[in-house]
Amino acid sequence: MGFFANTAETRELHKNDKLRTRYYRNGIKQIKSVFEKICSEEDMQLQQYDERWGDIYICAYGFEVFVTVSQISPIESGIDLKVNYFSTFGFNRPEKKIIHLYERLDKMLIFKGTMLHVN
Repeated sequence: MGFFANTAETRELHKNDKLRTRYYRNGIKQIKSVFEKICSEEDMQLQQYDERWGDIYICAYGFEVFVTVSQISPIESGIDLKVNYFSTFGFNRPEKKIIHLYERLDKMLIFKGTMLHVN
């Protein structure tokens, strides 16, 4: 990932601490409803939701967001994001979008921490 990358994604052991998997004290249904609210407020569309696998696909003008929700327990879930911009160069927009979405989630869900389930 870099300044020109048009894709960014989070993971448990990311070198950038702002792009590490985040954990919340919420179930997948609560997380889905929060993403529905974010999408309605930010002119994005929640295109697909798969409760069985914990996947949410969001589309907007110029980019897409793949959300993976890992339900650790009925009241704890980890959220990873992948953002793709439909352009040749990203100019840090994918990374900024992930940070922005995590900030929104932190305000709307019960934040528990990062890197909680490192093997």
